[in-house]
Amino acid sequence: MEVIRNEYLEKLKSLKDVHYIKILTGVRRCGKSTLLSQYKDILIREFGINDNQVIDYDFNDKLIADKFNWKKLTKEIENNAVQNKVNYVFLDEIQEIKNFENCVITLFENKKIKFDIVLTGSNSKMFSDELGSLFTGRYLEIHVFPFSFHEYFEYFKINDISFASVNDMFEQYIQYGGLPILLSKWNNEIIIKDQLTKILDDVINKDIKNRHNLKKNVSEFKRITNYIFDNIGKQTSANKIANYLQSNNKSTTTDKTVDRYIKWMIDANLIYRSDYFNLKGKKVLETSGRYFSIDVGIRNISAKFNLDRGYSLENLVFCEFKRLGCNLYGYKFHDGREIDFIVESKNGKLRKFIQVTEKITSSNQNAEIGNLLLCKEPYERIVISRYDKSDYTVEGVRIVNMINWLLGKEKIDV
Repeated sequence: MEVIRNEYLEKLKSLKDVHYIKILTGVRRCGKSTLLSQYKDILIREFGINDNQVIDYDFNDKLIADKFNWKKLTKEIENNAVQNKVNYVFLDEIQEIKNFENCVITLFENKKIKFDIVLTGSNSKMFSDELGSLFTGRYLEIHVFPFSFHEYFEYFKINDISFASVNDMFEQYIQYGGLPILLSKWNNEIIIKDQLTKILDDVINKDIKNRHNLKKNVSEFKRITNYIFDNIGKQTSANKIANYLQSNNKSTTTDKTVDRYIKWMIDANLIYRSDYFNLKGKKVLETSGRYFSIDVGIRNISAKFNLDRGYSLENLVFCEFKRLGCNLYGYKFHDGREIDFIVESKNGKLRKFIQVTEKITSSNQNAEIGNLLLCKEPYERIVISRYDKSDYTVEGVRIVNMINWLLGKEKIDV
């Protein structure tokens, strides 16, 4: 059975028949195609839309993608449309069709036939480049994440698959991530690792190499990718990465090239960048930052499962707050001590100081709690802990159990 992802489906339902192009973006295999299928079922079941009013194409299938150019696709959709009714057009991974934007424009501006268009794609920048200038203010992007731990938990619950404990399930999640396609193979490590490798290769080859015509420097790009994933959550810069490559691989790659490659990774929804924040000046510091993976499984396959528990936990917390629409920044004191995250609500009005830890002990309490107490700003201070019980306070600092929070049993207002 499938997890019904109501968060995304409710957004699509609210935009039904609104004359905007709806775009689902997200890393490959994060569940965009399944969402289209679920939305189609809702249109037919809840809204009484006839099946022949839904026109859908899955361009993940190379046989289908190779069959069309944009003109042929446009003509076939128009020929299959129902007159005097709204036709719901789903174009999955539309970037596989060259000059796809011409097809979208033609359908969107058709005065004789009504089309409600939903696209999916794995490269956010592609849509802003191809459609942005033509459809400024006329398209809406819905960013789709891999499964949260709560969705992961729900999958195993509705499919009656038991783990010894929720802790064992969490350990599986932090190891292999939440890409929905992997869940049916949950007990086969060989297949999971093979699938993760193929997904990462597909992103690099299809969403980056092919799009940017990267031919000669693929191996160098992969080295930079591996460096980023090996150093998830650690402060770095393009200049630092270029120096590392030059000293370890006799590379001639410049910091400008590294910066360009990192932007391509961000555009392909592989990673996020998190800058540092200057509390005194209330501004973002962009000279260096940290990077976090969209999915811990993708990070781990790149890093050959050389896990750093602390940074893996930080990555999970980062993605959960991003899923909630928050902005996240790092903060570093002059003496080098850090606070893991300043979490800012999407309207920018609410901020919290967040530390992430495996467990609060006598040896790390000063770092986890003491650093929070050094900040004088009137923001809530929270430690999200993997193993500590919930919900109690230490010197005004709230301690929240990570699993309880991820499962929605404890709330952090954002």
